[in-house]
Amino acid sequence: MASPVLPKGEQNFIRFVKICLDVLKLPLADTLASEIQPADLYNKIQHHCSLLIGKNKLSPTQMTICYLSPPTIPNYNKFDVTLLYKLLRNLCPSLEPTNGWRKDPVDADIQIGDDIERLRIFRNNNVHHGSSEITDIDFEKILKKLKSVLQRIQNHMASKGYNVNYEENMIKIRQLDLGDELIDKYKIAYLMECTIDRLNQADGIEGPMISIEGQNDVLCGNSATFNAVIYPENLKGWSVTWQKIEKWTLIGINTNNEKYSGSTEKKIVIQSVCKEDEGEYRAILSKDLKANNISVSSNAIVLHAIGDVPNAEISTERPVYFGSTSRFKSRIVSCPSPDGVEWQHSNDGKTFESIIISKPKYYGSSCDPKSPLLIIPKVSFEDRLYYRLFVWNKIGEQHSNTVFLDVKGSVPNITISHRTCVLNRSISLVGDVFVYGDLPAIQSVFWTKNGKEINTEGSGGKYTKVTVDNPSLTIFEANEYDAGSYQLTATNAVGSTSSEFLILDVPDVSMAIHEQKNGRILFTVTTKSIPAPYFAQWSIKKKSADTFIPIDEQVEEFKGTSNTLPHPVLVVDPKIDLENYCFQVEVRNFIGSCKQITPVKKDEAGSGDLSTNDNQGGRLSEFYLDGGAGLKFAKLFDDIAERFPEKKTKRLKNFIQYSHKVKDMTLFAQTVSARDCLEILCDHKLFTPWDVIFMQFLLKNTECMDLFEKCVEYAEAHGALCFYEKVQENGFRNVQFHVNGNISCYTPVEIRRIKEIVAAIVGCELTEIDVNGYRHSSSFLAVLSIEKKYVRKLLTMKQKEKDKLSRLNIDYFIVDFITVYLQSPKGTQ
Repeated sequence: MASPVLPKGEQNFIRFVKICLDVLKLPLADTLASEIQPADLYNKIQHHCSLLIGKNKLSPTQMTICYLSPPTIPNYNKFDVTLLYKLLRNLCPSLEPTNGWRKDPVDADIQIGDDIERLRIFRNNNVHHGSSEITDIDFEKILKKLKSVLQRIQNHMASKGYNVNYEENMIKIRQLDLGDELIDKYKIAYLMECTIDRLNQADGIEGPMISIEGQNDVLCGNSATFNAVIYPENLKGWSVTWQKIEKWTLIGINTNNEKYSGSTEKKIVIQSVCKEDEGEYRAILSKDLKANNISVSSNAIVLHAIGDVPNAEISTERPVYFGSTSRFKSRIVSCPSPDGVEWQHSNDGKTFESIIISKPKYYGSSCDPKSPLLIIPKVSFEDRLYYRLFVWNKIGEQHSNTVFLDVKGSVPNITISHRTCVLNRSISLVGDVFVYGDLPAIQSVFWTKNGKEINTEGSGGKYTKVTVDNPSLTIFEANEYDAGSYQLTATNAVGSTSSEFLILDVPDVSMAIHEQKNGRILFTVTTKSIPAPYFAQWSIKKKSADTFIPIDEQVEEFKGTSNTLPHPVLVVDPKIDLENYCFQVEVRNFIGSCKQITPVKKDEAGSGDLSTNDNQGGRLSEFYLDGGAGLKFAKLFDDIAERFPEKKTKRLKNFIQYSHKVKDMTLFAQTVSARDCLEILCDHKLFTPWDVIFMQFLLKNTECMDLFEKCVEYAEAHGALCFYEKVQENGFRNVQFHVNGNISCYTPVEIRRIKEIVAAIVGCELTEIDVNGYRHSSSFLAVLSIEKKYVRKLLTMKQKEKDKLSRLNIDYFIVDFITVYLQSPKGTQ
């Protein structure tokens, strides 16, 4: 009976077999996992036809453990050395040994593939060991060779983040006590493991094979071509069809479709590749037998359509000043190249419309997809919009970032003053013209006299030259002919500004009288004058005399009297009988003189202010200031009062009463005529030289249209506010915007602002809206004529846009008979 304790040599043999079975496959399994994740193995094998139908194809046994359809994941630890080596060799070309697979590496070859090959050789060479015993010396030699290989593979795996120790596993097997093991079971297991390659080769019978070749990555818009290679070449009775896999769905391809024009049985051509063509393509080699259909699948090629929708970015220099040139530059990244671009703008940054760059306004702009450029040669406030670039290619379309063009600039600012030089009889009208931020620059300046521009260069030296750098005007040898209303106007790219008036006139004299404690009477004079006065003289005369005689300031009765400017003073002793004498002050400047006579006696209060009384034609300053409008207004008042039909007087009074413009209606109890009504309107400033709107309202509603037109003629001649309303054109509607405020406080710039906001809301050009009149209301109605298609946008605008109008003191607007409130009226929800 054999001893139960194995000899040392047989124990070494068992240790050797356990190393071959349990240790050698560990580095191979880890290497495969570092190259191919277990979840990806199915797809890798599916795309490698030689493992499925070729000479290296997997055996049925191997297929059952490694070719598992998702979501099942194979376990690499259950693979034997033969299967692991086959998968590494066929699916991991980057690991190929220095001299190639199945060839002995030399000692200098120490790549990971070289050591994988050494493990295969180590196992196969030792299978032919002559006996089931290995001496200690031979066993140590085997372990020494194997140790160096395992250490290099350990280092390689550590570089990839794996924490392994194959040498430790080998040492544990070496230290096993195997005295009572059965030697036969290890012999059988070892022999089966070493002959698995031969069994696998005998198990596979070589048949027809098909594979496809072609490019995986194709630029969108180009064509893709896949060619089928069949082995053996001259197969008869076999046909080729093409398939595509999309999201785990197998789809047969009809190569007769126009999309695949140019295809043949062994070639498929995909025309103008796009994102929809992406997927997994393969060819099927098949043959119909009597009762069976035999088919062989090729490897798969995954087609990727290279490219995406364009990406665009625009920019412009900031800040942008009115009248300057603005350039929008662009940068486009697109694969494939863009097919076209379009510049767009928007009022609100949400709804964009295309820009017609052929318009002169955008001269120099380009829609070339390679280098699009938008140029606005002369920027205005109408260009304060949102801009973007719309671009498209074969894949799709996209728009750039949005840039708001914040146009800055203002009309010139003007301050004026004056200086008088008595020595050379000159008057300097000093003008200071400036803009904030220095842009846009002043383009021109000029002075006007009574509304007419002064030609300084053709004045023969009468005036100094007026320039942007020196906008002041000096008048030499000033005389009565220089009297008038002077105004400075400055212009830049934004617009024009006119200064206040400087009125050159005879002195304006006002006088006050006071009684001093000692009984003396004191007359003080205040003068206002452009040019400044240069002479003042007090005079006296008896009431019975014809001429005034200059007063001697040294006479006791007039001691304290002074002719000194700017405040001449007359002091009169109480001994002088004021009932028999009167006094006069004369003040002169280069334009003329003003003589003011004192009253015969002081007023009851002992002091008082005396109005000016110009003995040389009256105060010209007011006449020049209003261009004589006061006289014209008086004529208009008289015409209406005289010509207003007497039978309509009651209607006139009713309209005034129910307009609630006159608070104290008891005044109307005494009115009997239109003239009485007009006087009350003037007292309440409802009918003035500068505003005839309410008067027009009354005349229109009492059907006195001839007098209505008189108001229009007067207003147009003298710049007064009046109501007018043009007949709306075809395709347009008049929209009435109710403004809370006195229309006399609204400048043309503010009316234009209403136009700008409305144009921005409805999305039209400023030129497409006309100011079509003003109507009287509790404040006033600005009437804008707007094209019908834009009126619809007004009726549907959101609260945010309504708030823009509210900031202009607009509380509602009227379209036809529809009233739209910008804020909910009180009492409503």
